Amino acid sequence: TPGAETAKQHEEEEEEEEEEEEEIPPSSDDAEEGGEEGARRSQGEKAAARPSASRPRPKSAQGAAGGGGSGGGSAPVSKMSLQQLRENMATRGLGYDLMMDRIQDLIVKTLIAVEPEIVGFWHQGANFQGASSGTAPRGLGPNQNCFEIYGFDVLVDDVLRPWLLEVNICPSLSSSSPFDKRVKTRLMAETLTLVGVRPCNQEVIWKAVSEEREKMRIGLQRQNKSQNKSHTIQSVSACSASELGEAEWATIVDAHDEYLRRGTLERIYPTKEGCQLYGHLFLVQRYANLVLSRWLQDGGEECFEPGAKYPAPPWVPRLLSPEAC
Repeated sequence: TPGAETAKQHEEEEEEEEEEEEEIPPSSDDAEEGGEEGARRSQGEKAAARPSASRPRPKSAQGAAGGGGSGGGSAPVSKMSLQQLRENMATRGLGYDLMMDRIQDLIVKTLIAVEPEIVGFWHQGANFQGASSGTAPRGLGPNQNCFEIYGFDVLVDDVLRPWLLEVNICPSLSSSSPFDKRVKTRLMAETLTLVGVRPCNQEVIWKAVSEEREKMRIGLQRQNKSQNKSHTIQSVSACSASELGEAEWATIVDAHDEYLRRGTLERIYPTKEGCQLYGHLFLVQRYANLVLSRWLQDGGEECFEPGAKYPAPPWVPRLLSPEAC
């Protein structure tokens, strides 16, 4: 038909024009641009076909993920050591020691605010007196290896004032970098050393627990003269450390032994200055806290050294080495 012939004629003309365009050789510039576009298109198609994880990360990102590595990039480091933080703040004219003092003040006050609840849970798991209490003097509370690690999230503003965001009772101990792993591994190692976990025989413990429960059931109470207090809450603050009794010094020795196992950790409370600064903030004045405060006021660890102003009584075990573990 005429319409069909016209359509066929148009198709033939378009084919001839395409053949003429193919015969024209491109210039050198056009060839280079076309080659670059083709290469980019080809790479883009390959990149879309491959997962994005197959592409290597920039060195700056790897350095930041590595916890302070000098990868050569400008990406900010997410984690750094306290020494690196001190040096970083020094270059900007900021007071590192002032900031840390304020953070420690915040931590102490936070724990004092919840001290009754913590002590309540602490004593729930400390009812077992132990079969060895007759051979070694016990302190003013149950000796045990109960401990917790709290994670404080603190935000510091432009005037170095710390703001508490939250306290994690189960902070994450997973590691996201070699630096993170080193910090948390050292934390756990020094924590367990500080606590002083002792080996135990489960059969002996269960036997002693059964005996105690049976004596409690029939109304018998274990008599242990070493647990008698030598003072009262009112009088302990007025006496000297050398006037304290056996139970009080058993608590002091435990605290001192723990201090010698501190490693690189720092005791921020109780301290001689801290007892005077925070003592009035406690909701309940506990006898053991007052005993440790009295001991620290009279020299603390110096009581175990020769020539101390308030030396430990002669019946207190002698200190073999003043060096910390």
